[in-house]
Amino acid sequence: MAGRLVSWMSYGFRTFVLRQRLPYLFGLIMANVAAAVTRQVFASVTLTKANAHHLERYVEEIGATGLFRGIALNLLTHRPEIVARYGFSVNERQELLDRAWALKRQGYPLMLSAAAYKDLRNNDWKRPLPQIELGLSPDERYTCCRDVANKEVCDACGYVNCAEVSQILALKPSAIWQAVRMTGVLERGK
Repeated sequence: MAGRLVSWMSYGFRTFVLRQRLPYLFGLIMANVAAAVTRQVFASVTLTKANAHHLERYVEEIGATGLFRGIALNLLTHRPEIVARYGFSVNERQELLDRAWALKRQGYPLMLSAAAYKDLRNNDWKRPLPQIELGLSPDERYTCCRDVANKEVCDACGYVNCAEVSQILALKPSAIWQAVRMTGVLERGK
């Protein structure tokens, strides 16, 4: 595997508990990230109504560690009744993506190309992606994700990395350049 993914404790309460009540565990997680044998370590944050107001703080904190090559964002993707309760309306998604894009423009290492931002904001990126296969077990495999058979979930997908892959496959220059920068391909020749 070329990279490693660390799921940031993206719910405000979890972050508080981990840092305040289990500082040893939080420190151990960060020490392991610091000791990684590769620079290809990414943080992942899933945003919900409960934590979206912390987006800027999460990105600033993760960026300040200097330990992560990039930050992947996801918008809660689930069954419609769960999204209605914990996720975002179309307008809320657009506003959240605008905030993420503003952070990207400030220089934070968000894994979000201009092409993916535009298509996520308009919710018109090509999906499902047959090029992605998710294997949960030898008997349980899905094309794109486990919700591919649920049109309502697929139509409201908030997996930013999937939108990014769709833009790479569409040969959008900003998405290709984003992938080159995030993988460090150009740095390997130095």
